[in-house]
Amino acid sequence: MNPLPMAPMRQSVRMGGADPRGLAGHALLSTVGLVPQEPADLLYATTVGRECGDADAFVSGLTYDYPDVIRPALQIHHTFRNTARAAGVYIMIVEDRVYLFTDATVNIEPSAEDLYEIACLAADFAQRLEIEPRVAFLSFSNFGSVIHPLTQKVKKATEIVKLKAPELVVDGEMQSDTAVVSEILQKSFPFASLKESANILIFPDLNSGNICYKLLHKLGGAETVGPILMGMEKPIHVLQRGVEVRPSDPRRRHKCFVRDGAADYAW
Repeated sequence: MNPLPMAPMRQSVRMGGADPRGLAGHALLSTVGLVPQEPADLLYATTVGRECGDADAFVSGLTYDYPDVIRPALQIHHTFRNTARAAGVYIMIVEDRVYLFTDATVNIEPSAEDLYEIACLAADFAQRLEIEPRVAFLSFSNFGSVIHPLTQKVKKATEIVKLKAPELVVDGEMQSDTAVVSEILQKSFPFASLKESANILIFPDLNSGNICYKLLHKLGGAETVGPILMGMEKPIHVLQRGVEVRPSDPRRRHKCFVRDGAADYAW
């Protein structure tokens, strides 16, 4: 897979020999009420180029805010059929353990139904990475220890998953330490469906997810891979603004392949 350089819109923007401002590109851009004129419209033009088949995937965000990148992706590509929303996931590598944190990038205040769908997207993503999903819905309550609308939302999301996707190993609502320390689960909550520590952590809102992954990365030294956008119809991914490429520690080399449609991405 070779990267395709993107010229400013004041130049002729061509990807793989096709111009996203041609007839097909104009038709798609008109559906979102835009005909690109300025450099800021490059995000729309390049996203259209992916839709027209001029690129295998679209990755952006290094110099843009996340909403500015994901907006054209959702307007032009949309989500998978029968998928109501996209969600972002981070692969968090803590020593020799791998966790998936979601959603830490897209959905600000997901409902119980939204959390159910996010959990299913994450479980499917884990399986494609050959990780057996064990899902925990996080809260400040352990299995009803605190009755509050916020904890009840998470409890309801857990119940929806158990009803609609009974094949998944999932439980909640639970506190974060309960989710990742199997001894707490086994000693204090032997009735829990989870018998081992969870490897997919579903956060109740964007505040908690975004704060947690950044603190774990900056203070805890966890390696992060992502964000990876789940639920999209086409291979579209958004970088964290200002992200840097760090040299790998030869003592701790991790390679992660994300299989998204026909394209494979490697970090």
